[in-house]
Amino acid sequence: MKSMKSTRLGIYLGLMIIGQLARAADPIETWTSTDTKVQYDLIAVAYGAGQYVAVGGGGTILSSSDGTSWAQRTSGTTNSLRSIVYGGGQFVAVGGDEHDPNRKAIVVTSKDGLSWSLVETGVQNILRGVAYGAGRFVAVGGSGSIILSSEDGIQWELRLEYDPGLPSPGDALVYSGVAYGNGLFVAVGPRGTGVDLSTSPDGITWTRSQGPASQYLPHVAYGNGVFVVVGGRYVVRPPSSFGEIWTSKDGLEWEKTAEVPAYPGSAFSSIACGGGQFLAVGEIIDQSYSKRVSYRSSDGRKWAEQPDPGMSGIGFGNGIFVGVGGSLTFSSGVIGKLEASVSPAGQVEGSITGVTGQTYAIQASTNLETWNVLTNVAITNGMARFSETPATNTTQRFYGGKLSQ
Repeated sequence: MKSMKSTRLGIYLGLMIIGQLARAADPIETWTSTDTKVQYDLIAVAYGAGQYVAVGGGGTILSSSDGTSWAQRTSGTTNSLRSIVYGGGQFVAVGGDEHDPNRKAIVVTSKDGLSWSLVETGVQNILRGVAYGAGRFVAVGGSGSIILSSEDGIQWELRLEYDPGLPSPGDALVYSGVAYGNGLFVAVGPRGTGVDLSTSPDGITWTRSQGPASQYLPHVAYGNGVFVVVGGRYVVRPPSSFGEIWTSKDGLEWEKTAEVPAYPGSAFSSIACGGGQFLAVGEIIDQSYSKRVSYRSSDGRKWAEQPDPGMSGIGFGNGIFVGVGGSLTFSSGVIGKLEASVSPAGQVEGSITGVTGQTYAIQASTNLETWNVLTNVAITNGMARFSETPATNTTQRFYGGKLSQ
């Protein structure tokens, strides 16, 4: 299924708008950073209800309408919040801490991203990932594998827990990430002999299977028709470490599509998909240096490294990627931003921003109901241009861009 993002812009020719369209930089190579000055590290971010919401250690929650200016909110917990999702008209963030003597599985919810309520799950464990699909939320975690589901984010049911049939407690799966796409939930987690995963069409009934042949792939996302898991592995002889990216169309058969030399303890730490792009972020640590890295891909198979401002977590919403790292947040340029102006001669000149290599179908309409494709444009250096001379009897004209893969 093609990923599409539409942008509509009305041009009223009688206004004779005159303007010069500036050149744009590639939006996911252009970042704006903000130091929120929070005490604890930020871990994850999501978008919904017109708000970006970032969560982290100590129960930290921040919200922003633009991804740049942030306000701290009250979560109702001092436990770490490790993952967040928006679905079914609300945010759900999950977490928990090893040092909590009660080891509670923490869930907090919000309709607007501003006011939050703490939910009692009745489960003693640590939740590490959350997703929404098929009309319900699914939260995963461990010590000892655990999967919970909820239709409203308030009442949670235990669907799967540690399998005593495994060879030893040391082989127990710790679920750390979950995603939904193409009618399927995929939960992933590392153990000693490789990555295990479980799949479910509804979040209720789960099937466990062997995943990619790697030791540590804790994060998963779905987009552009594929599941992508990221993390890393360590080789004992000779000692070496690699950040890894694997993809699958069905959540069962997996293919390694990227490998980045790293150092024990470092790997890809987060992945998100939006605007027709996957963006995976992490850290490379060598004996003499360390640096944050980002890799991007339109199909999950071919990846390219790009400059990274220092992100350890990434999310997408309303046309931009938003990342977090320490107390900092990072917002990208806008993917799919369409602008146009009318020259004195009546020529419409427009531009659309996007990721280099993307293709957009530029459409036009006089009534916002019937749309005709004017041309297809390819993004180069973050922008593509188009032009049209409308009929002289046209009183208004609307333009839109549809992303094609």
